[in-house]
Amino acid sequence: MISESRQNTQNAAISLATCALQLPTELGLARVAPRTPMITHQDVTPFQAAPFRAIPISPRVLLHDTPISFPIFAPVITNEYGFLVWRYIGEKPIHTVLKGTIHLLLRHANANAEARVYDVALQLMQFNFPLIEHGQNDGSRHLATTFGGLSNPAEFSAYSPMADYCLPFDQAVVNDAASNPEIWPGSVPGEILSRSTSTDLEPGSGVRTTNWFDVSSLRRRVFMFNFNGTSSRFRVQVRRPDGSIYYDAQSHDATSRRLFRAPPDAGQMRIHYCGPGDRINPGSESIRVVARSTGAAKDPLSGVWSHEHLVVQRDVVFLPQAHYALRVNGRSQNGSSFRDWGYRYLGGGLSFAFNASDIRAKLGSCSYVYSETSSL
Repeated sequence: MISESRQNTQNAAISLATCALQLPTELGLARVAPRTPMITHQDVTPFQAAPFRAIPISPRVLLHDTPISFPIFAPVITNEYGFLVWRYIGEKPIHTVLKGTIHLLLRHANANAEARVYDVALQLMQFNFPLIEHGQNDGSRHLATTFGGLSNPAEFSAYSPMADYCLPFDQAVVNDAASNPEIWPGSVPGEILSRSTSTDLEPGSGVRTTNWFDVSSLRRRVFMFNFNGTSSRFRVQVRRPDGSIYYDAQSHDATSRRLFRAPPDAGQMRIHYCGPGDRINPGSESIRVVARSTGAAKDPLSGVWSHEHLVVQRDVVFLPQAHYALRVNGRSQNGSSFRDWGYRYLGGGLSFAFNASDIRAKLGSCSYVYSETSSL
């Protein structure tokens, strides 16, 4: 017979659950950078009203013997990548230890700038906390810091693993590119098939592809493709100096009126820009390079980057109805600037254990146990 104390110990172990604060990772977003924006969250007190940069997260409660659970956080401010500010909706405080590691690529500055980020800090922000928390860093917790002064930021050696687009295409880009020479190479009938690495073009009615144009002296630069009419195609092939060809990840069947980049390994490029049913006025096509500073602001792959690790093990408290956010900030020198798309999360995440007995009680009142021998 199991003793009462041993039974209580087993019940306590069964009642433990994990809440994972999941990140919008590089692979999870199909190699597109998330947005880590500057936001403002007004507290009910005068504290912490200044803008801060919030990491988007997706909180998930994990019970260790079932995929079913209930959330303990509700969104307050969100973007398309996750919760930026969230509210603890439990009835009892959670005193726990937040653990984990965040692996990220951090953008420092434009490639031709001397600016550098020399430290990055991670903080758990807390809003609407009880007065008893005042004096404890206003309820917020410092979690981790990296020292960028020891890193050696570098440009990406290849762009092909990433699928980010250069955005946005606006009138400012058109005005900027107008001062640069026209490099339109002309076009020929035929289309580049999706994912094709062949030099041959597929014949079709009304389809057109540019001739190969040289970009060997314009690598890493951003270009504007403009025209009069409508387009539903944008498929890019890149030919390296050794003659090998690959299908570029910035290809996307939407429209060719857009910005695009020349990869660092490119010798020549060509673009399938007119598909069946498209109507582009012949002679209106234009390709021009944009200024370096303009391109750097439009291209999420531009600049120099470093690989950073934020390692966390910190006691934290989640209080009923209080609001929380993961803040990332840092210090820079020589004019370095942080950008919303300058954080690429490679993996990792944060998590904490908590008592889930209340959740299990709710599940127990509405659960259905399946058995092969049971009958409806």
